[in-house]
Amino acid sequence: MKSNRASLAMLLSFALAILLVPQPAFAQASTETSDAAIVSSSTSTTTENISGTTAEATANTTVAASAAGAPAADATNVDSTDVADATVSATCSIVGVDASGSSEVWATDASYSVAAGSTALDVTRAALAATGLTADIVSDTAYGDYLSTITSSDGSLTLGYDATTGAYWQFLVNGEYSDVGASSYVVQMGDKITWYYGADAKDVSTTCSIVGADASGDDEVWASSASYSVAAGSTALDVTRAALAATGLTADIVSDTAYGDYLSTITSPDGLRTLGYDATTGKYWQLFINGVASDVGASGYALKEGDKVTWYYSASGSGAVSDDGSSPPVTVDPTASHTDLPAGWTGYNSGSGASTTTAAPTTSDTTQVSWSASLQDDGTQYVNISDPLIVNDAVYLVTMSGNYGSSSSDAAKLQVFSTVDGTSLTGHGITLAGSIDFACRPVYADGIIVVPLSDGRLQGISAENYTTLWVTDAISSGSYSTTTLTESGGLVFMGTAIFGSSSLSSSGVYQAVDLLTGDVAWRNVNTVAGYYYTGAAVCGDMLVYGGDDGILTAVSASDGQLLSALDLGAAIRSTIVANDEGTTLYVVTYDGYLHSIALSADGMLSETAKVQFADTSVSTPTLRDGMLYVGGSRADYTGVLAVIDASTLKVVDTVSLPASVQCAPLVLTGADGGTYAYFTCNTTPGGVYVYRVGDSAAQLIYTPDESEQNYCMKSLIVDSNGQLYYSNDSGTFFALRYAPATSDGTDGVSTVDGGDSTGDDGTDVSADSGRLTAARASTATGDETAAASSDVATASSSTGTGASVTSAIGASEDAASQAAFDSPVSTSSGFPLPWVGLGVGIAGLLGAGAYLAVSYLRRRSQ
Repeated sequence: MKSNRASLAMLLSFALAILLVPQPAFAQASTETSDAAIVSSSTSTTTENISGTTAEATANTTVAASAAGAPAADATNVDSTDVADATVSATCSIVGVDASGSSEVWATDASYSVAAGSTALDVTRAALAATGLTADIVSDTAYGDYLSTITSSDGSLTLGYDATTGAYWQFLVNGEYSDVGASSYVVQMGDKITWYYGADAKDVSTTCSIVGADASGDDEVWASSASYSVAAGSTALDVTRAALAATGLTADIVSDTAYGDYLSTITSPDGLRTLGYDATTGKYWQLFINGVASDVGASGYALKEGDKVTWYYSASGSGAVSDDGSSPPVTVDPTASHTDLPAGWTGYNSGSGASTTTAAPTTSDTTQVSWSASLQDDGTQYVNISDPLIVNDAVYLVTMSGNYGSSSSDAAKLQVFSTVDGTSLTGHGITLAGSIDFACRPVYADGIIVVPLSDGRLQGISAENYTTLWVTDAISSGSYSTTTLTESGGLVFMGTAIFGSSSLSSSGVYQAVDLLTGDVAWRNVNTVAGYYYTGAAVCGDMLVYGGDDGILTAVSASDGQLLSALDLGAAIRSTIVANDEGTTLYVVTYDGYLHSIALSADGMLSETAKVQFADTSVSTPTLRDGMLYVGGSRADYTGVLAVIDASTLKVVDTVSLPASVQCAPLVLTGADGGTYAYFTCNTTPGGVYVYRVGDSAAQLIYTPDESEQNYCMKSLIVDSNGQLYYSNDSGTFFALRYAPATSDGTDGVSTVDGGDSTGDDGTDVSADSGRLTAARASTATGDETAAASSDVATASSSTGTGASVTSAIGASEDAASQAAFDSPVSTSSGFPLPWVGLGVGIAGLLGAGAYLAVSYLRRRSQ
């Protein structure tokens, strides 16, 4: 019984796997047959084993298994008068043209069983009846019967002899032009009958390659791209069979399905892995024609001269890989629409200097995960995540998962999520034209997302329909593309860096690319140093950028002509910030100095002041209301956040932190009118810190779950509803919302709106969506909300800056008193509360209330 159950389970699992194989849907041909000399028309699903050689068809085979369309070696003509009940099986396909004149399969290669002694015309009639095609057959001619015309299944085209082109319906048997008419050729077991509309039946030269996966799951070429000559009218399945036979690969081909024939499994060249549909990863054998996912099955695509057929083991939505298994090609459509959509965040640090919100969380007990997304692919060791953009109420990210030491070139993916509930709008993601580096800072403008790829390439993608508009050529192999992309006047500016043996780059390029076409407008080469983790500022018609050589350079934005240069004495690895007038620039150098630079109308640069706020820094400053907010690191590797007066460059405030601040602080106005700086520290837990200007310390307002904790260099961004977004090195992307405090209606004490509102699929399942009105937000003042989380100062003491810190004991007391006060007194239904317990409870409440009152007054007086 157990054996029978196991067998049944295996059969059901196999059937389910077949049903679940994702394939493009296309019209299913009718399986009705005519009365013309047909014994039966096979419509069952069969699996064909190809093992490096042409499979031999036998008299008992219902569906022919000929790898290249040739008859079996022992097949002979059958005399129907001697063996009246014998049948033979042959396949038939009809290849016409589409409206543009390109070859198009009108009837896919299917098997038909006919009486022994039947002719190719009998098989043809069966195919016509089964597919619903209409044909005129001319009989009793000197050449025998032949097809005069065939009308397409939709009735839009009727093709016959064309005196202008010389095209007509040509009759081929096993890929060879027949020297007799269809009514004169007696079919043999396994014959392949083809009707091909064209001027001649010359062979077609195509290529085929197969890209599987190695033991680690990385892409691996199983059959290198090779050229195959196939008969006119052949399909992608025909060249696939030829490639399998030539390379000795073993495959299971499922035929006669609603989706046409397709590859079910292929076994690796070493015989150790057989890959087929994987329900966990969604991977299967996808067919790509010239780099584009085919919308018909392999037997439904008629090959054209020069076609490239690729089988790629991947999940739905993935792009194909190139012939050598490297970066995937993409379909480029320069004419694709790219409507300019409303955008809330267009690039790195694009809005932190101007955004104001009254709805962002400001304390740990008002910060709640709205939704989150794990972005690392299964079976990989790391994931690179770009800085996010917000366009049309959606978050745009670029991700790339990989394994350390892998020789394969990983492809990045564009991921788009709804800001409301984290729903993915791109499924598994849109595969891009190459990989990205650890830092990736895309930009949005005029309906186009521009992504920096490795090797100095850029890819322009329509934000509306995710179609690639253009891809630039690589600048050089090994070039890092970690700079901030800047867009202005229809040009996108970026820098690259190449490293030698030094920790500083040895060369690089700064360039401008046309936003609409991807054409390179200009390119400046630096043979001394490159541009790494930095970014430019646009001031009118001038562009200013800095590099690892410490040189600040001003050029004409339109043509890249040098205007002036200024040596700041240390590497520049942050994005340059300009004032609204474009006359003053603020530049952070790696040695922890902030420089104030004057830019004249003719492009001359001159330093007016500088101040050191840290020992090292790669943080981009945020300019807000005349103040600069910037992070860095001290010599002992602790961190620092500095508030600096932009006009005098005087350090107004300094906050000590547990580790380096390498992001661009997000500066917002809170509901209480206070100014809040949000940032991350490059250490675990990889959470979110906030500093309210004027306070003695910053607070850790969000701590990820243990499985989502890791280091973090990322900046935060905010949408119009006050929802915060960021990611850390765990591969998780977080959306954090304000969780409004509510009253319990009895004691007037505010408590956190409790519970995790995130469902298993990452969507918000709470009654309150977290979108906060101004009135509700006004109840969340930063200094009056009870803070149960420890201040940052509990992790480290003041390190010589003179900034006061809150003690760990004080924070613990606050947390304990809040927790005690929020815990209700429980009673069992039907039993009176003992008088002694009631007295103790009342005394406890009075004591706790007195303590909180004193604590509250103490905090208000600080």
